[in-house]
Formats: sequence, structure tokens, C-alpha cells
Amino acid sequence: MENNKIQSSLFEKNNSCETSSSPCNDPCEKLLVCNVFHEEPSSYTESNCPISNSDSRTSSLSSISNSSENDLFMHVSGTTRKSTSSNNDNSELPLDALMDNLFINTHKSILDLKNYVRKLESDLIKQDKKLKEQNESMKQFNKQTEIIEQLEKQNKGLKTQNEELKTQNKELIPQNKELKTQYKMLEMHNEELKKQNEELKTQNKELKKNNEELKKNREELGKNNEEIGKNYKELKKWNETQNEELKFNKL
Repeated sequence: MENNKIQSSLFEKNNSCETSSSPCNDPCEKLLVCNVFHEEPSSYTESNCPISNSDSRTSSLSSISNSSENDLFMHVSGTTRKSTSSNNDNSELPLDALMDNLFINTHKSILDLKNYVRKLESDLIKQDKKLKEQNESMKQFNKQTEIIEQLEKQNKGLKTQNEELKTQNKELIPQNKELKTQYKMLEMHNEELKKQNEELKTQNKELKKNNEELKKNREELGKNNEEIGKNYKELKKWNETQNEELKFNKL
């Protein structure tokens, strides 16, 4: 019977606190915020009641924010054990005081769990952001590795082309030597042709001079032929006249 009374009173207080809206106007919330630890009344008095609900929750969470989940439950169980031991020590307290102490410790543990879950959610969001950033960096890294692989393939192709060009260069070296020797021979032949050309130029000059002399001689011969023709005509006339005179003398 006594347990049923405790459970019903706890259920009523829990429902009344869940439906409350303001942090300090509600008596249950005032009891929770201002008298969280019944063992430490000096830290939580009604003069601290204007503190907001979120500040009180974060202050209660700060002592266990860096602990693991097992440490959290150990902390909660430790507070409940501490409260029960204090209740056993204070067995002479009235039923309302015992109910208030039990409700405070239970509701505080629930709020600590809620705050811990919120902290876990915020940590998971941060980790999700970090993982997304790492994913983006890995994507960029993969792109860079693909580019590096393509460049390595191109480098291998260029190396093979360079080796082929080196072999072709080795094959072209003797051909280049032969071409150099042929070029030297052609230069020598060109020098000889230049000399022959100079000689032909001198011969051409001499031939021009001879041709001019021949022209002059032809002109002189032409004049001489004309004089010879005139003399021949004159001799012919003279011969005819002499023949006629001889014929006349014979008669």
C-alpha cells in the first residue's frame, strides 16, 4: 500500500511537471531547478530560481559531459543509491519529503539522460559534418590520384617515344656522316666548276675580241672585194678595147 501511494504521487508530480511551461512559476520545476540536490541545499536555494531551465540543465550536465555512456549510468545509479541511503538515514522524515526527494533524483536523472542524448546528437552532427568534409576531400584526392595516374600513363608513353627517337637518332648518325662527306665532295666539285666558269668567262672575252676582229676583217674584205670587182670590170673593158684594136690592126 505504501509503495502504491509513492508511485501514484510520483506519477502525478511527473505529469504536472511535464505539462508545465514556465521555468520558475511551476512548483515542480522550481523544486527541480532550485533544489536539485537535497544533499547540497547551499548550492541550490530559492534565491537562484531566476536561472533558466536550460542553464540549470547544462550546469548539471557539465560534470558528466566528458564521461562515457557507462559512466553516465553509473553516475545516475550512484545518485539514486545516495538518495536511497539518505532516505534510509532520514527514515524519520514524513512521506511528502521522501516523495519529493525520490521525485527530484528520478527526474534529474531523466533530464541528465536527455541532455546527454542532445549532446550525443550534436556530437553526431559535428561528426557527420567532419565526415562529409572528409568525403569531399577524399573525392578531391581521388580525382587528383586519377589525374596523377593519367599523367603517369602519358609520361610512360612519352618515355617510350623518347626511346624510339633515341634509336632513330642513332640510326641517323651514320647517314648524317655520309651526307657530310657527300656535301664536302659537292663543295669541292662546286669549286672546280667555279674555276671552270672563270676560265670560260676569260675564253668568252677572248672570243668576243676575236669576233670583233673578224667583223673588222670581214668589213675590210668586203671593201677589198668591191675594189677587186671594180678593177676586174676596168680590166675587162680594157681587155675588150685591146682586142678590138688588135682586130682592127690585123685588117
